[in-house]
Amino acid sequence: MVQLGYGGSPDLILENIKYIITSKTDAVYVAENDGKVVGVISCHLTKLFHKTGYSGRITSLVVDKNSRRQKVGK
Repeated sequence: MVQLGYGGSPDLILENIKYIITSKTDAVYVAENDGKVVGVISCHLTKLFHKTGYSGRITSLVVDKNSRRQKVGK
């Protein structure tokens, strides 16, 4: 997260992950290469007020600087 200038201490990130894993509308996915995390994305759904359905939002997407341009984000 630090590589792209996102704030957030490791403790805060862990606290948020603990919340997200119990949520039905939030998710965090990681990309791994040889057992090492090389990317992360956090996604959230919000119920729409004006019609049926949800809106999706990506709140972070980071690929390790040494793994960029290798289709990790794809």
